[in-house]
Amino acid sequence: MKKNHLLLLLLCIAFSAAAANASADDAKALFTRGYDAYFKNDHDEAIRSLEQAVKLDPNNYEYFYYLGKSFSKRKEYSSAEKSFLEAVKLNPGHIDSMSQLAEIYYSRRDYTLSYKYYRSILDIDAKNFDASFSLGRVYFDTNRIDEAVEQFAAALEMSKNDPHLLYYLGRSYMNKENWFQAIGKLTDAIKLNPLNPLYYFWRGNAYFASRDYRNPESSEWKSPDDYRKALELGMSSKDIYFMFGNSFLNRAFFMFGNAFLNRAFYMVDSNRYNEAYDLLQSAIVNFKRVIELDPTASNAYNNMGLSLYYMNKFDEAISAFKKAIEMEPTVEFFHDNLGDAYYKIGQFANAIGEWELVLELNPGYLGSSTLPMIGKVKNIGEKIKEARKRTN
Repeated sequence: MKKNHLLLLLLCIAFSAAAANASADDAKALFTRGYDAYFKNDHDEAIRSLEQAVKLDPNNYEYFYYLGKSFSKRKEYSSAEKSFLEAVKLNPGHIDSMSQLAEIYYSRRDYTLSYKYYRSILDIDAKNFDASFSLGRVYFDTNRIDEAVEQFAAALEMSKNDPHLLYYLGRSYMNKENWFQAIGKLTDAIKLNPLNPLYYFWRGNAYFASRDYRNPESSEWKSPDDYRKALELGMSSKDIYFMFGNSFLNRAFFMFGNAFLNRAFYMVDSNRYNEAYDLLQSAIVNFKRVIELDPTASNAYNNMGLSLYYMNKFDEAISAFKKAIEMEPTVEFFHDNLGDAYYKIGQFANAIGEWELVLELNPGYLGSSTLPMIGKVKNIGEKIKEARKRTN
């Protein structure tokens, strides 16, 4: 009797082992089918086969990894995430699965989890370029700029020929207001990939921020060229048209109580009206394009108003300033500019009304956006006094 029991037990064990081997073989066959389907871009078949494979053999991380990849191809990222998490659970050192998870979390702006997985990859492989670069992007997006620069610099040691890495490093230097370092890195990115309009747009911004226009007679005036090139390469957004328009004008900057205005504004003040007119007209074309793309773009209306103001088209300037105020009624310098335009056409009471609104909005408001152009900046209170004298 005991012999029969033992024989039965041995038969059960043998049957179980055979069944397990059959399941493993079936799972492997299903995986192969799913793997082949994945590389044929037949992701429906890949998912069907791989889901069956992981049911038969739930302990193979590779099956879960390719199942996750197939879900990702169909943009089913929640299902992909679950598969990659299973892969990492089965093989905690599987860098490819961790990388996929990090990218999913990064795309969701879940920077805590994306940081966790990029950091884990670098703990395993300190020379992993993709993780190093991507960790820099996490720092950049979370405004940890010093860490971003350090991380991008580390990635640069691994690959000096990645233009998008150089682009991000340039953008990071811009955040630190290191304009010339930013220009250098963005120029390097352009050398490697001269067809990416984004690189020209941001180098144009770096030139603009560095005040490359500060000498109005200099030929070293590069921001408009970069904006023009970005447009030629297909970039079209309100941001680029707005900055392109600004590059013809350039706002005032203040030093020791004096206002220095450049390009179109400088040309007007220097009685170089033909040159000024061309620049102002180019600016207006771009601000109108901004408004076509975004009818609520208050700054575009304001800057178009400034352009018209300097062309002595005061009625049109007033209309533009009013549109800016309609969009954003609490911006002080919109009212200041409108007051200046009213003053120019002799509507002194209206000018006073606008300037008084400026002081209500900001009692500490100091300068004028439009008057005077070069020389001592008039305090808003002084402008009110002057206008009141004119009304008497």
